[in-house]
Amino acid sequence: MRLLLLHPIKILLYCTALLLFIIAPACQCKKDNSVTPPPRPEPPKDIYLVTSIRVNNVPKDSLVYNDHHQVTERWDYNTSYRIWQNYVAYQYNQEGYVSMARYYTENDNTIKSLSQKDSVAWTTDRFIVYTTFYRELGNEISGYDTLGYLHINNQKLLTLEGTKDTFLTGVGVAVLFKQYQYNGKDVTQFLDWNWYHVYNGQPILLMNKFDLAYLPFENPLFPQVSKNPLLFRAIGGDKFPYPSNEYYPYLLSEHLAGAFTYEADDIPSKICPVTYKMYDTTHYPQTQSIAGINKTIDYTYKVIKAE
Repeated sequence: MRLLLLHPIKILLYCTALLLFIIAPACQCKKDNSVTPPPRPEPPKDIYLVTSIRVNNVPKDSLVYNDHHQVTERWDYNTSYRIWQNYVAYQYNQEGYVSMARYYTENDNTIKSLSQKDSVAWTTDRFIVYTTFYRELGNEISGYDTLGYLHINNQKLLTLEGTKDTFLTGVGVAVLFKQYQYNGKDVTQFLDWNWYHVYNGQPILLMNKFDLAYLPFENPLFPQVSKNPLLFRAIGGDKFPYPSNEYYPYLLSEHLAGAFTYEADDIPSKICPVTYKMYDTTHYPQTQSIAGINKTIDYTYKVIKAE
């Protein structure tokens, strides 16, 4: 048998080609599997919660939270006895929206009784409240009511309370509504409209309108009130600074208001600036001052970092 002798150069070329043939699939596999690594996720954002609100240095709201940073209780301050007394307890559905509210009254701060229960239904464009009233310390039912005229937009933010249609009142007709207009998640205009026409009388219009401008700072209450209109209305949604100079109606916004223009049926248009003192370590307000027509309204917020 004859041996086939190869030239050394041919042997080198042969080995090189064989080596390239072996490692080529591995290189190709490595190339196919190499992708740009995804960016590192941002660290969790710190969550801050408003636990109490004072108006002109008088306590007004005290808020209790659960582990999901939802308000489970809102307490009222009794200025006569100087204690936190009556409160509302909230429950939420799986999507985090309010589903029930129970209203408790405390007599002499010793006896607690259930006075009202609100069951909430969310539809595509409405927020319906079914109310049961109680008596005898919550042991007996005294009546029912349905509040079905709270309208919401596609982001489930409150847009209309009441109706723009004329309805009978027994002594005449009326048109009553509160309307919220938005830019994104900020209320740019709030209109409170109360028109009455008593039979054989002259029509009466009581109107309050706010046009609002905003700062780039977040409202720490927005995550809570945006999913709980009952809480929003309890804190300040049913009231406005004028003429009572009590509370203001735009806590529903995502950002803090920097100024607003106020107009009423008997008050000419006026620009009212809103100023803040922020906490040293956050962009959340410690104090908020609204320059009103007759006096300045000062709010003080206790804001804490959630654990």
